[in-house]
Amino acid sequence: MTGDDTATVLIVDDRDENVLALEVMLSVPGVEIVTARSGAEALRLILKQEFAVILLDVLMPTMDGFETARLIRMREASKRIPIIFLTADPELELVSEGYAAGAVDFLVKPLNPEIVKAKVSVFVDLYRMTRQIRRQEEALRLAERERGEAALKESDALYEASFNAAPVGIAHTSFEGRWIRVNPRFCQIIGYSREECLERGLQDVTHPDDLADELAGLEQLASGKIGTYHREKRYLHKLGHTIWLDVTGSLVYDHAGRAKHFIAVIEDVTDRRRTEERQRLLAGTSQFLLRSLDHRVTIDDVARLVTTSFCDWCVIATVDRTAENGYHLAAAHVDHRIGNEVTELGRRLLENPRFCRSLRGSDCSEMLTDLCTRAADLWDLDDGTAGLLRKLGCGSTLIVPLVIRDQVLGQILFVSAHPGRRFGALDLGTAQELAQRIAMGVEHARLYREAQEAIRVRDEFLSIASHELRTPLTPLQIHFQRLLGPRRTPGGVAPEQLQRILERCERQVHRLQALIDNLLDVSRISSGRLRLQTETVDLADVVREVSGRFAEELAAADCHLVLESFTPVVGQWDRLRLEQVVTNVLGNAIKYGGGKPIEITVEVTPEGGRLRIADHGIGIDGADLNRIFQRFQRAVSSRSYGGMGLGLYITRQIIDAHCGSIKVESRPGAGSVFVVELPRSAAALARVDSGPHRALSA
Repeated sequence: MTGDDTATVLIVDDRDENVLALEVMLSVPGVEIVTARSGAEALRLILKQEFAVILLDVLMPTMDGFETARLIRMREASKRIPIIFLTADPELELVSEGYAAGAVDFLVKPLNPEIVKAKVSVFVDLYRMTRQIRRQEEALRLAERERGEAALKESDALYEASFNAAPVGIAHTSFEGRWIRVNPRFCQIIGYSREECLERGLQDVTHPDDLADELAGLEQLASGKIGTYHREKRYLHKLGHTIWLDVTGSLVYDHAGRAKHFIAVIEDVTDRRRTEERQRLLAGTSQFLLRSLDHRVTIDDVARLVTTSFCDWCVIATVDRTAENGYHLAAAHVDHRIGNEVTELGRRLLENPRFCRSLRGSDCSEMLTDLCTRAADLWDLDDGTAGLLRKLGCGSTLIVPLVIRDQVLGQILFVSAHPGRRFGALDLGTAQELAQRIAMGVEHARLYREAQEAIRVRDEFLSIASHELRTPLTPLQIHFQRLLGPRRTPGGVAPEQLQRILERCERQVHRLQALIDNLLDVSRISSGRLRLQTETVDLADVVREVSGRFAEELAAADCHLVLESFTPVVGQWDRLRLEQVVTNVLGNAIKYGGGKPIEITVEVTPEGGRLRIADHGIGIDGADLNRIFQRFQRAVSSRSYGGMGLGLYITRQIIDAHCGSIKVESRPGAGSVFVVELPRSAAALARVDSGPHRALSA
């Protein structure tokens, strides 16, 4: 029998002989005897230890057995201990009073040892069974507790693992807005370490524009007005840039149902928001560009639009042939208070030769970490411009060209003024898409202007062409009327008069034929069907022959023709086309020469031959020197001087087909000098040089 099975029996009797007798009777293995000589002593023992049964003498001095039993029953821990009264007088009243006091049985003196043992053994066995049941219950409770603790540990470990490995940010937040606990993903999203996060709170990282709404939502959550808080809001990353988060918050309660703190789950939605902003930005840009064909107005609007969501300030420089320096520049800043500064910067940049050269220098985009550092190398800025650049803020920068069909039309600078804002690959893609749309808008506006100009030139040409074609027809009709009129009179027209009329008719027919030939040549040039029939030709001989044809026009214009340095110049050229060149240039010299002398020089050069035709007439303004070689263009009003604006255009195309060149030097009021350079063999050069203008050669 183990110590746990030992049962303790309390004997309470004021007589030693009675105590001794009971000890002898109950001295069996597994039973421990404890004795007390009074009720008070028994009560003290009961407070200290547990008993299987109490043998209590009824008649004791000071405190008898009944009173002692009642006091034992009044205590919660001892009220269930079995009490057997010992008495020498088994009167009915005493027995009734004993049971009322809590007795379970009576033993009458003199005691029978067998009866005593039998009755006590019943309670000892019952005590042992109760102890065993209690031990089993304790073992069950212990096992259940251990299982519960193990399950709790497993649950805690699972939560801890889920908390730390969660793909979303999780934070426990106090009611004051301080972070109590954060997971690694939360730290990764906002850029702070765990220690740095625990030193901060919502107020430290929430975007100022979103803070009031955030605090109001948490107050509603804490007061129970809402069960869940959900927002898309902005945080300030540790590096300084703004990030967008999808935030869901709720309350955490303790076991008593009291709110302990907030728990927030965050997800980084910056890329999605930027994609949405990118789509809105591109859509808005397209709307601006389609709103008007005046690209100067639309690009100004686009510059202001991109500063609202994409960058802090920008400069857009585009080709503008109507501008003084050839470019239109639009500039905008997110802070309208310093809008004048960014406009001034744009003006200074357009005055910088290196910046202007860079506008069309490359079709590749650049991503810079610091514009101020790079600008000194890129554009060689003066101190004032560099200071203005620093005032605007020049952090991360995207330099994107405006390219359409491999032609660079300008450049865009997208600049972040905040040092923590860094452009990335997605931003570069957005910038390039913006640049492409702007370039298309600029190109469409240019094509529209050119189409409008072409329509205007066409209408003007048709008007001039109808007038020019009618000019030779009118005198031709008059001459025919003079020839037909005398048929109604005797004698007819005198032979000498008839000869003169027919010669004049022939000149008008040649003039009409030349006009029609010019129109046909324009058609051949446009379709690439102008071909050369080369042969051995003396350029000096061609000039002499053509000059002779202009004898009447020279006399009418009172111009004196001077042929200088007329040496033979022989080459492989198309004679008829060279006659056309001399005719067009000499015709212009007579038309605009103002009745002053015209000098023609033909000379040999190392490469071939040179033709020089100089007049001293009205001259040409410098701005028109290149334009006069374009189709339907002229440097003077068509009302003052006739012509369809095709002669010099056709002349240049013929000379290009011969692989030669034509240049003009002129000043208003000082006359003009046209110089034609021809290689000795046009066909040989055409085989070597296959450039675009050589496609007209045979």
